Amino acid sequence: MSIFKNIENLKLKEVKKFIQEEGNINQKISLGKTLLHFAVQASGIDIVNFLLENGADPNIQDDEGNTPLHKACLTGNFNIIVSLLSHNAKQVANLRGHFPQQIAAKLKHDQCVSVLSSPQKFLKKIPQRLNQKTKRIIFIRRNKASNQQIIEKDNKKIEDEIDSEIDNEIDNEIDNEIDNETDNEINNEKIIENNEKFEQVDIESIQKFTQAFIQDYCKFLETKENHSDVTIKVGKNLKEFPCHKSILSARSPFFALFFKEKITKDVYFPEIKSKIMKKLIKYIYTSKIEFDIQNLLDLWVFSNKFQLNLLTNFLQEQIIKNINENNVCDYLFANQKIQSKKLNKYCLKFMIKNFDKLIQQENITKLTKEQLIYILEKGTNIWSNLGIELFEMIQKWGKEKIKAIPDEIDEITKSETLSKMIKEFILKININSIEDEALKKVQKFEFLPDIFLIGIEYSRIQRIKQQKKFEKIQQEKNQELQKIQQTIQEKDQTIQEKDQTIQEKDQQIQKIQQEKDQKIQKIQQEKDQQIQKIQQEKVQTIKKIKSEHELQKPFTQSTIIEKIEFMKKLKQWISDDEFFNKMKIGFSAKNYGFSAQTFHSQTNNKGKTLIIIKTTNNYIFGGFTQVGFNSYLSGSYISDKDAFIFSLENSKKSPQKFPIKNGSEGNAIYNHSNYGPVFGGGHDFYLGSNLKSGSSNFGHTYHLPQGINYNTDESKNYLAGSSNWQVSEVECYFI
Repeated sequence: MSIFKNIENLKLKEVKKFIQEEGNINQKISLGKTLLHFAVQASGIDIVNFLLENGADPNIQDDEGNTPLHKACLTGNFNIIVSLLSHNAKQVANLRGHFPQQIAAKLKHDQCVSVLSSPQKFLKKIPQRLNQKTKRIIFIRRNKASNQQIIEKDNKKIEDEIDSEIDNEIDNEIDNEIDNETDNEINNEKIIENNEKFEQVDIESIQKFTQAFIQDYCKFLETKENHSDVTIKVGKNLKEFPCHKSILSARSPFFALFFKEKITKDVYFPEIKSKIMKKLIKYIYTSKIEFDIQNLLDLWVFSNKFQLNLLTNFLQEQIIKNINENNVCDYLFANQKIQSKKLNKYCLKFMIKNFDKLIQQENITKLTKEQLIYILEKGTNIWSNLGIELFEMIQKWGKEKIKAIPDEIDEITKSETLSKMIKEFILKININSIEDEALKKVQKFEFLPDIFLIGIEYSRIQRIKQQKKFEKIQQEKNQELQKIQQTIQEKDQTIQEKDQTIQEKDQQIQKIQQEKDQKIQKIQQEKDQQIQKIQQEKVQTIKKIKSEHELQKPFTQSTIIEKIEFMKKLKQWISDDEFFNKMKIGFSAKNYGFSAQTFHSQTNNKGKTLIIIKTTNNYIFGGFTQVGFNSYLSGSYISDKDAFIFSLENSKKSPQKFPIKNGSEGNAIYNHSNYGPVFGGGHDFYLGSNLKSGSSNFGHTYHLPQGINYNTDESKNYLAGSSNWQVSEVECYFI
């Protein structure tokens, strides 16, 4: 598995192994990105901390000028930003002129903006918070606090407003919006003063200790003697959960204020189910949360109640991902207490798009007046698509609202209130968008405003007038068309008579012309045959020249391939005209140097690759692979069912192609940072680190010529005249 996949899958051990093998932790791997860039992009906080503690430079810029801090601001990962700033990450502009703080501001990562605007002030507070009288175990690493729970306590509740288009990509949003902003002054303060001294602890030991501590602590909580000083009682049966005030206060601003104002050993939450409270308490103690679609809404509501801001934001994102026709109303109603603008707009947009499916649901009548007005105003196609169903839903909605009016209110007042509410919605309707049949049914509804009824009648009369006007115009057009057709028939008859006379004369002329044409045709035919013969010869000559020119184009700089015959064979064997026509010589040992390291620096990750080798005794052979070479996969074979070896210049045989054997595809080529190109598992041919000498064990993985047996002198000497040979030139071709 590649280092990119290991980072993406957050495999810290594999990353450590890679660094031990490669040595350089700040090596630029792809597009100028370092391991730290990829770890930040994957939101792997443990890998980021490990790299920073082992000397990773947080200020290296990739090919686009982005530092790891730019990447962290794109993802909005608050903890990673704190880690980078704690290791002296600087705020610099990328090639587009964007600073990290600008990116975080435009993506509305308010927490990130806060720490980026005053990093020194924020980070100085971290050690002070560690002295709180809470019974938690923490470790201090060099220049930063590793306990993320402390940072979590400072998180503020963030409500992002959704963009006008939900599906816009983040990169486009940043480019379009930041370019229109005036330049912001960025305060590049030092993150941590040099005189701060912290104890450095091995990261792997911290992780093992923390994991063991959490497991032991959770078991300890289940025992009777757990030293709890408060009991939380929830549900109808008041199920008890022994807890600790200090931990609850440190993790939840709600509990911090609650215990400050009240001195009590029992806290009651009868509205919370026991299984929900159990998950929330586990999160408070371990920062781990378990949820499914059934309990997602309750967890979100009560995590907001306890002001667990990170958890609330996380659960809100999960809710948004899981919005569907069955739960959107429940989410919207639950949000009436929490008032999340982001969730509210997501739910309303979903309802506008799917209103035809939601209109039959009972929950739709629970919408507020403002929500229903928003849907009817924004959903421009709702009236024309639904028609009568929409009127029925509005009346049903109004009657549900009337039920909420106290019984002491008389029926007349209730009826007037219902009429007023319904009229407010009805007057927003575009009558012309409703079909006639629907309008007839609509007139039977109660509480319709007089002006609306007048509008319906006016619309009906206008449509009748338009229909009659259309019919009259159509009748006049038909009469005019009949007159035109009669005139055309008369003229056609006159033309027909004249045509007959002309036809007779034409026949006479035609006879004379035929005789003349026959003579001319015979002369012209003889002339055309001569011209055609000359033209064919010319075309064939041009095609031959053009074909040879196209064949020679990839090899204009080659010192090995000079014969047209060899070029034709290579094109035939590769059987990919697009690749053949576009490929160029990307590596020449004479020009770049006889070195495996130079070879891989020029040929890594190039995809389809053609290798041509010329020995000192003028043998020419090589190989072709669809997948190409990659020294980062050092020590591994690569599968390629279409790979082949070929021989062009051979004292014994004419040019020949040798495909891979069935079942041997997995050993098509071999990658090693200290080797040149290697084909086959034997190896069928191999170039050493200096590219000046090689060996062949032809026939191990690839087919031998007919009549030659494997592991004989004849098979080993076939490609280069001997099993061990010297190289005069190596050329590699790719796009």
